[in-house]
Amino acid sequence: MSLKQELLTWGVTVLSCGLALAMPIFMWRRLRRPETLREAWIYSRPGAVVACCVAGTALLAVAGVFMGILAITSPFLWATVALIAGALVAVVWFLVRYLAFDPRDAVESIAEPASDEPPT
Repeated sequence: MSLKQELLTWGVTVLSCGLALAMPIFMWRRLRRPETLREAWIYSRPGAVVACCVAGTALLAVAGVFMGILAITSPFLWATVALIAGALVAVVWFLVRYLAFDPRDAVESIAEPASDEPPT
C-alpha cells in the first residue's frame, strides 16, 4: 500500500470509530426528551417497536460476529465492527428505555387540557 492509501485507511477508521462512539451519545440525548418515548408508544402498533428492536439487535449481533471474523484477516474491518457495536448499544438502550416507559404517563399527558384553555 502506498502512503496515501495508508493515510486514507486510517482516516476512515478514525471516522468510523468516532461515529461508533457518537451513535449511543445521540440516542442518549434523544431519549432525554420525554416526548420521544411517548410518541413511540402512541404512534406504533403494539409490539412493533419491541419486535423491530429485537430483530435489529439480532441482525447487528450476527453482523458483528461475521465482521469480527473477517476483521482477523483485514484490520480495516475493525472500524466496521466498531460501527456495528455502536449501533447495537444504541438499539439496546432504546429498547430498555422503551420497555421501562410507563404508558400511563402518555395517556395522562394526552387527557390533560392545555393550560391556556379555561376548565369546563
